[in-house]
Amino acid sequence: MRQTDEYLKGMWNTFKKYRYALIVVAVGIVLILLPTGKKSGVGEPPKPSEGEMVYDTAEMERRICRLLGKASGVGRIEVMLTLKSDMEYVYADEYDTSVSRRGSDGEVDSSKSERVNYKTIRDGSGGESPILLKRLYPEYKGAVVICDGADNAAVKLRILSAISSLTGLRSDAITIIKMN
Repeated sequence: MRQTDEYLKGMWNTFKKYRYALIVVAVGIVLILLPTGKKSGVGEPPKPSEGEMVYDTAEMERRICRLLGKASGVGRIEVMLTLKSDMEYVYADEYDTSVSRRGSDGEVDSSKSERVNYKTIRDGSGGESPILLKRLYPEYKGAVVICDGADNAAVKLRILSAISSLTGLRSDAITIIKMN
């Protein structure tokens, strides 16, 4: 019991002697461990910010209808587009791969881990945003056009050509039907 009391008194005296240094170290450790509220850039790909362009299929359909509705002989028109792939963003990233092998008694135990780190750049407001390398616009799968002028071959050919030009679709992926 006496030995424990002496040990505690010694520790207390040491603490009193170095208390300011220990307080500074403790505060430093707490500050290092505090979360900053920002994501570290590891894991999920960043989402496009509000200012970035987001593709809207319905808006594209409306634009095509407005454009083709002005063409001679088309009349009323409705367009439906289907997508093969949605809009995709490609960000600058870095992959870290680590492989470890430990052998004991002739056995090989291996583990592999992968980690992706998205590169960011500081913006004017002090925040960070991902570095966008490119946007991959959607790929269309097909289109259906319903219009009043679909019974006229010349109108049908102009619509087919316009839809193909706007979407990159081949003519066999575009169907044009007469509207009731």
